Amino acid sequence: RKLPCLKQRCTPLTVVRPDVNIHPYPEDAFKAGVVFKVPVLARVIQLNAPEGFKFGERGGGCNVTEHDLDPHFESCRVGVRESQAVLKLAMPLPPTLPGAYTTDNLHLASKPSAVEKAEDFDDKHRFMIDVVNAPCAAQEWNADILVTTMTCGIAPDQNRWIIEFGEDGTTRWESESIEGYPIFGPFGSERIKLGEDVSAASAPSPASSSSATSPKADRSRPRFCSPRIPCKDGGECGRNGICS
Repeated sequence: RKLPCLKQRCTPLTVVRPDVNIHPYPEDAFKAGVVFKVPVLARVIQLNAPEGFKFGERGGGCNVTEHDLDPHFESCRVGVRESQAVLKLAMPLPPTLPGAYTTDNLHLASKPSAVEKAEDFDDKHRFMIDVVNAPCAAQEWNADILVTTMTCGIAPDQNRWIIEFGEDGTTRWESESIEGYPIFGPFGSERIKLGEDVSAASAPSPASSSSATSPKADRSRPRFCSPRIPCKDGGECGRNGICS
């Protein structure tokens, strides 16, 4: 029988919540996971989040963690908008699309040994990046069927993450986009019914997504893996790119 296609394996770009147990809340610090294929020999990568998200102050630094871009990765800076992160590469990043590795190809030396042993492994790059989530107005909240969980009703076309690749030695750019993760309400649905504004919440929720940066949460948080990032403690790398 045919198996359903795993989203992360079938799309050239995926923006994920690395831990499904940690909800992203509005205007809260969060670690977003980015999994992508490289279509060209890239010298620079630009990640554009939807309006309202912030990687930091314009022109300042942004924080990329748990990546498999070495030895190519050099630095991350916030671009012309607070919602744009620019990843500069010390050397061009080879493409990961099918056919990129051939016997007469200059990228052969960059082919990971793990891929040689498992040609069906969907070779992608991945990194995590610190971001402050977008706000959500009171009138934009939607309740689930049981009225127990609130999510921000952002239209799909307004929740698009775009990744752009600048090809080395040319002015050519390639881009991919995907719908991002939902924003959850850090409180009961009864507060939304009363018309309270999320931005006016004076005290952060104890279950704030910023807890993802605490030592305790860090130990239990799922880890990305790939031919370039083996799992720690002998764990197995699943086909979805997460250590089991």
